[in-house]
This record gives sequence, C-alpha cells and structure tokens, in this order.
Amino acid sequence: MKALKALVAVMGILIVLGLVLLGWGIYTKMQRPAADVTAGTVPVAPPLAGAATDARQPAPVAAPVPSQPFGTVTLAEPPGTEILAVDVAEGRILLRLSGGGKPDRVVVLHGADGTRLGTIELSVQQ
Repeated sequence: MKALKALVAVMGILIVLGLVLLGWGIYTKMQRPAADVTAGTVPVAPPLAGAATDARQPAPVAAPVPSQPFGTVTLAEPPGTEILAVDVAEGRILLRLSGGGKPDRVVVLHGADGTRLGTIELSVQQ
C-alpha cells in the first residue's frame, strides 16, 4: 500500500511539473516575435516538387509589400464567377477563379499595384 501511495504522489508531482513547463513554454513563445514574419516582406513559396533547380542561382528573395494602398482593382470577369482560392507568391497575387461560363482559370496580379499580369486558363484535352 505504501508503494501505491508513493507512486500516486510521484505521478502527481510529474503532472504538476509538466503543466508548469507547458505554461512557461507558451509564455516564452508569446513574448518573442515570430522569426519568419518581418515587416515589409512577403513569404516566398518553396520550389515545386520535381522542379529543376540550378545550384548557381541565388535563393529567391521575398518581395516587398506595397507601402501605399493602390486603391480598387476591378477584374473584368463575367457574372457568376467565383473566387476559389487566393495565394501570394513572390510579390504576385494568384486568384483561382471558376464559373461565369468560362473554364477554370488562375489570374495573376502584381502585388505592388494590382495590375493584371496574365491569366492561365485550364482546359480539358479530348
């Protein structure tokens, strides 16, 4: 019986110690800024799997975020168009659109001023 009481006491101390360490870890994480988020940059997407890379080329650098608002950007898309996804990569905004009587497409916008750089339409080969 003494062994069982000692085991329960030790386990209780371990639980309390674990909770204290968990609280301390959360507190210290909240006190320091995130290492990958810096003012004025956009995270760069990693290269695609299987993409050819040249060891002589430098690693991509994060593009600066525009410091001035660029106002309203209007995309000329037909009624019924839906935005399925939005992504930011290397200073560009990628909008995945669907519907509106057109095939699924990806619209590429310049991140600094919102100009339309191009559209990639996805069509089915038969």
